[in-house]
Amino acid sequence: MNEYNKNNTVHAEMNAVKSLKYQIKTKKVNIIVFRTNKTASSILCSKPCQKCVDGVWNSLVEKNYKLNRFYYINYDGEVEYYKPSNIPLLQYN
Repeated sequence: MNEYNKNNTVHAEMNAVKSLKYQIKTKKVNIIVFRTNKTASSILCSKPCQKCVDGVWNSLVEKNYKLNRFYYINYDGEVEYYKPSNIPLLQYN
């Protein structure tokens, strides 16, 4: 079992961010996550789970990236996004 879920899989957004190299100069990035059904005939909700929101944010900060927008598909099939000012990060004590 890994840190993402009990099925031993990694969510796409975490996999993408983990593969980024450290930047000496801060670099602004957008993340776009979408999901399809098995036949790729429909787009499905791809709103990131809370672990991925926190993990993406922390990984980007550690690697000297600045998040511009984090796009995803909502339950109605519409594109939505988080921007740094409205990312629902967990509050750690």
